[in-house]
Amino acid sequence: MSKLEGQVAVVTGASRGIGRAIAIKLASMGARVVVNYRSNQAAAEQVLDLIRQQGGQAIAVQADVSVFADAQRLIQTALDQWGKVDILVNNAGTTRDTLLVRMTCLLYTSDAADDLLCVDLGGRRLIKQKNEHQPHPHQLSRTPTHPNTP
Repeated sequence: MSKLEGQVAVVTGASRGIGRAIAIKLASMGARVVVNYRSNQAAAEQVLDLIRQQGGQAIAVQADVSVFADAQRLIQTALDQWGKVDILVNNAGTTRDTLLVRMTCLLYTSDAADDLLCVDLGGRRLIKQKNEHQPHPHQLSRTPTHPNTP
């Protein structure tokens, strides 16, 4: 029996980079994986292909986790497909960086800060709401979680 057999993992930002590697590793350990992507469907499909070649189970779900309705749909799709979410990896991220000489205070206005915060906190809030009837899933996040984070 694989270490994570029977568990369901949702990995945000799983079409590229660290999220891709995490999704593939979780699948290799036996988890069924929801590969979340925002815009690059082809990259997400490549992740699915790699997971399936290893004998794993995975689905891809397009959702911008900074948009509450999209994040809800992402989690609901996992629940509809496999009935639960055991592991949430909040990997999706966004950045507003540019060269220092091009930076302006507008890059860090409330809209930009809201985007960054929504991407980071969206999944945590949803999982808390969706899983009130079952134990909380294991959560991995790109940033530290303050104890009062929703």
